[in-house]
Amino acid sequence: MHSSGHDTPKFEHKRHIPSASTALVVGGIFGLIQVIFLTSGAKPILNFMEVHSDSPMLTPTQEYLSLRSLSAPSALLSLAMKGIFR
Repeated sequence: MHSSGHDTPKFEHKRHIPSASTALVVGGIFGLIQVIFLTSGAKPILNFMEVHSDSPMLTPTQEYLSLRSLSAPSALLSLAMKGIFR
């Protein structure tokens, strides 16, 4: 058997990128903060957008905002992953 000294490794080492995991954690935390902010502060936000409390659109708009806020963590994580693995 001939050994050249330059054996190819069977498994390549995975690169550990600490900034990638940090970006995912920060994106998840900011997503959860956004959910809390949008669900708890939906009424003041809508009042700022001039949907007044006597408006018939307040209840459906508030429900829609609360429902859409649940997608915030996945959207932020998706954006973080696109930025990391570009």
